[in-house]
Amino acid sequence: MNKINLKLYFHPKEKRRLVTINNLLNTDIPINNNNNCTYVATNDNYYYKGTKYYCECYYFLYTDNDAIGCCNILPSNKFLGYHKYDCEKVIVLFDYNNYEPKYVYFAQHSSKQGQWKKWEDCDTHNLLDKPTLYVYVARGSHASYPKPKTTFRIFCFGNDTCSYNEKYAVLINNYYNAMDLIKPIRMSFIVNYVPEKEMSLLQKFLIPVSLK
Repeated sequence: MNKINLKLYFHPKEKRRLVTINNLLNTDIPINNNNNCTYVATNDNYYYKGTKYYCECYYFLYTDNDAIGCCNILPSNKFLGYHKYDCEKVIVLFDYNNYEPKYVYFAQHSSKQGQWKKWEDCDTHNLLDKPTLYVYVARGSHASYPKPKTTFRIFCFGNDTCSYNEKYAVLINNYYNAMDLIKPIRMSFIVNYVPEKEMSLLQKFLIPVSLK
């Protein structure tokens, strides 16, 4: 478990933070094993492009999601996709024989909008004697990206903007350890498959709704 570490980088103006112990104690956020979204799921037989890999899927929970937000101009509105409790994930595939990381899936809005990247094409560093993957979290929507930039979506009304700033970074293993004080991290051998084919940047710009 946890063969690597993840470091999440948040936008300086991000309002919807990761759920913390205080959030769990003082709100009605569910923390049962089926939906607390603070765990690592594993799969010993995940197939990608016809090859079998060992898989780790890292889940994390946010207090809520601003979704489209119209470039963060309009207030939060359920008709623009706002919702409470936002569970996000990053999937990492490892070589089945030597457990070297090979591919990363960055979840974005829906399964068809996510991105697959080779490990060597991602921002990675060695921290605390572990390979560490840098994940850039889009402001408001919490979509995960491999680079800190802006992705234009839905005619620029639903852009995803990411930022690199050490002041707003969180090591996910530290987050898991803190959450473990309340509820043990759930281990599972079920990781749902996500599409291998990605949407193009043009499709993300033109399509007005999230595809399931």
